[in-house]
Formats: sequence, structure tokens, C-alpha cells
Amino acid sequence: SHPGAIRFWTCADSGTTLTERMSIESDGTVALNGDLTVATAGSTIAQEAWTAVSYGAGWADYSVIYLGVSYMKDSLGFIHIRGMAKKTSGTADLVFTLPAGYRPANRLIFSVQYYDASVTYVHGRADVQTNGKVTIEYPSTPAVGDWVSFGAINFDTQAEP
Repeated sequence: SHPGAIRFWTCADSGTTLTERMSIESDGTVALNGDLTVATAGSTIAQEAWTAVSYGAGWADYSVIYLGVSYMKDSLGFIHIRGMAKKTSGTADLVFTLPAGYRPANRLIFSVQYYDASVTYVHGRADVQTNGKVTIEYPSTPAVGDWVSFGAINFDTQAEP
């Protein structure tokens, strides 16, 4: 059901239920599912799981066949955001808010793939603010039927020098 993708599944030693742990998609995206523990010579690094966002008014997961929007902090302290959201009602530009500890020290701007139902595919602008709000700033008025893909948002929480 996933042409061109590689999926990794594991099962507990005494169990019979498989759980998908990792996938490599046909576009090269690597997805880690659940908690990840990396064993190195003499030490262990625990990786936190992805957390689904709580959407702002009028936003929702794009579709069950695509990842909903989620975020995580990696073992080096970098924040990663992934997934797709769609506009379901209203014109609010607030897609979701990141919790404390996952917010940048300075406002950040990212280019995102955006589908403007009245035009076509465009490069949109997503802002990640110091209060955790993640907003769509272009197009300036998101409309019902529009969607956004958060595929390349990565940042640290340290202030710039």
C-alpha cells in the first residue's frame, strides 16, 4: 500500500503484535514512530516520541492517508515539525501553538508548500513565534479548502548571538 517505501516493524519477544517503528518514504523522508533509544558505545540516548498538535480554530489534519501535524525535540535539543493540515472553517491564520520548551528564542520564518484553493500550489510562509504560535502569513487569509505541508521546519530554542 506504500509503493517505494521501506517500513520497519518489530514485535515484543513474547508478543505477536507488530508495531511499525520506522519508515523511509519514496521521497527520502525518514519517519520514526514512537520512542527511540539509540545505543552507542557505553551510553544510551533516548529520543522522545512525536506529539500531535492541538489545532487552532478551523484547522485539522489534512487526511488519514497523510501524517497529521506533530512536533518533537531531538536528543540535541532541535525542534522538528512535520505533517499536513487543512483549513476547515473561518479565516484564522493560527494553525497551532507549541508548548513551552518547544518555542524559538526569536521569531522564525519558514517556506512551506501551500495549496491555495482559489489559485493553485504556492510557496506559503509559516511563522513560528516566541510565544509558540505557528501561523500562516502567506497567503494572508487562509480559506476553507486550503492546505499546508510542514515538511522542513527544524530549529533550536537557543537565542541567536
